[in-house]
Amino acid sequence: MSQNQTPGQVIRSARKSKKLSQERFGKLLGLERSAVRDLEKGKKTSLTFQQFSTLYREFSLTPNEILGIYPPSDTIRVEDVCAAIGRAAPNISKPILNEIPAKKIKR
Repeated sequence: MSQNQTPGQVIRSARKSKKLSQERFGKLLGLERSAVRDLEKGKKTSLTFQQFSTLYREFSLTPNEILGIYPPSDTIRVEDVCAAIGRAAPNISKPILNEIPAKKIKR
């Protein structure tokens, strides 16, 4: 995973590393093949909380990797990740984001 990759390229690399077709990958995420194609090309940019969870659980992709957030240090601020998720997945309700404690998480 390179910091020079777009979020779509990161997702495509993860899919290909597991040797999954776009159709099979889409089934894991609850998406049509065409939506996976659009996601990989950067035409589709929104993901649900469940889709973020699946990408983390099945492909070890963190939200910051998916969203292209690369902090200058080895510390990721939860507030920054929550804000980025909120922008990328606007259907996540505010109460869910507010339940995440405001503290620093070390990688």
